[in-house]
Amino acid sequence: MLGALFLFSSPLTIGEDIRSCDQLLAAAVKDENWIPPNQPSARHGDSPQVARRSVELPGFVREGSQGFKREGIAFGPSDQFEAAFNPTAFVAKDPIDGKEKVFMVVRGEKEMPNAEWKRRSLPYLAVSEDGIHFDLVGDKPIFDAVHDFDRAGGIEDPRYSDFRLQPVIADNGKSYDGAIFYTAYDGKTARVATTLFNHNNLKEFYNTGPLFKDADVARNPIVPGNPAWTKSPAPLQYKDPKTGKVRNILYVGEGSREHGGIMAIESDSAMGWKWPSDQAPVIRTREGFYDQNLVEPAFAPVIAPLPKALQESTGQTNGIYVTLHGDSPPMGYQVGYRIFSLDDPTGAPIYTSDGPFLWPQEKYEIEGQVGKVVFASGSVEFKGKRFIYYGAADKFIGVASAPAKVSP
Repeated sequence: MLGALFLFSSPLTIGEDIRSCDQLLAAAVKDENWIPPNQPSARHGDSPQVARRSVELPGFVREGSQGFKREGIAFGPSDQFEAAFNPTAFVAKDPIDGKEKVFMVVRGEKEMPNAEWKRRSLPYLAVSEDGIHFDLVGDKPIFDAVHDFDRAGGIEDPRYSDFRLQPVIADNGKSYDGAIFYTAYDGKTARVATTLFNHNNLKEFYNTGPLFKDADVARNPIVPGNPAWTKSPAPLQYKDPKTGKVRNILYVGEGSREHGGIMAIESDSAMGWKWPSDQAPVIRTREGFYDQNLVEPAFAPVIAPLPKALQESTGQTNGIYVTLHGDSPPMGYQVGYRIFSLDDPTGAPIYTSDGPFLWPQEKYEIEGQVGKVVFASGSVEFKGKRFIYYGAADKFIGVASAPAKVSP
């Protein structure tokens, strides 16, 4: 295994890049003649269009909130990247000044005309004091794609996981309390892979390789035509309110109308997950809803209060909100959720949202490398707000916020 090191340095401001990008976008968004297109994209084929349903805000948003407000664009095309999208984020103390800040791991994509794969993604670190305005930290990726499993396409769609309740001991003998899960792409197969780090360090990122063995996944594949294929991990570590035991849960995988779905796996340790040999997905696509053509996990699951009616019917106060991306015409990639019981986190969902709470609206979310996409892969609770960081049309990183309900 290879451990990749990153030396934390003073923030490198890329304000000029952000301003120039914002100026172009502001002009486009303020164009009063521009109307969001209402036609299905080519990826939907002849899939039937889905009617709009009422917005259902998740339980980690304060009651009475008007929903998520767009805060603008954090990153986009610049001298640094041809595209910046699908980030993750976490809250930690800045080792320079000791202040609690939001750290974003940016998927920065560059063109590689002479390489095997023409566009390659690498992870860059950015920091913010308010959760909205970010500066890059240094000008190099925090770890590189140097393995057979990720060299071609690189490091895609990073997802953060907090292991502070039960740190993991890696094969190098060191203890780590956090992880960046990502989709490693070798040009043919996507695989979930992991890089470990510590919240109080942010200098060392240790790559542990693919999370699952290809042979295990192939015994129970979610993509029959590519049986080793895995992606889109959403890990959660929490203390069981009844037993006090630390539980490690992973929601992972994707599903289409033809096959697959999201698996739910439990492990005794933070890095001990094994692909199940006979388990079926716990989340699948649904005809006539926002997740008709696709389901895949969004950001890390959040434990938050259940709707009052569900509290009364289940006798439980809190549940696990698993946010997910759905895709359907004419709106495209949208974000909704399922709720799972804290007692049975790998069983069937106890609630399913009919409508999404975030969907493409702005021009920069509708027009880009892949149109009509809001890919919400990062989220934090910070200074009384719930922030969501999302890829917009596979070209930009957008920020949305809502008043947060107090965490349990």
